[in-house]
Amino acid sequence: MCDSDRFVDTYGENIVQAHVHSMGLHNRTLAHGREVMAMEGGCLCTLYPHYCRQRKWKHGMVILHHNKSLGACFPEQVPIMNGRFFYGGKLWEAKGVTT
Repeated sequence: MCDSDRFVDTYGENIVQAHVHSMGLHNRTLAHGREVMAMEGGCLCTLYPHYCRQRKWKHGMVILHHNKSLGACFPEQVPIMNGRFFYGGKLWEAKGVTT
């Protein structure tokens, strides 16, 4: 479970949370059948800043796909591991990046 799971459990709403530096996903089907989700997208900064200890920070991002006909957004979590991520059928890689 991600830290945002309390939002889903308390309010029964969807959330994509940024600026938490961690990655997580929590799904719930409510009593009346409505599906809700909380997602944390990671960060694109250093994992080892000088001003604090690393906790559970992970590199990653969330891409929101908007579908006009449904009037809805669908999030896609993209984890970045060792400077690499897979998106859109292609492997992307950062050169010379330190964590």
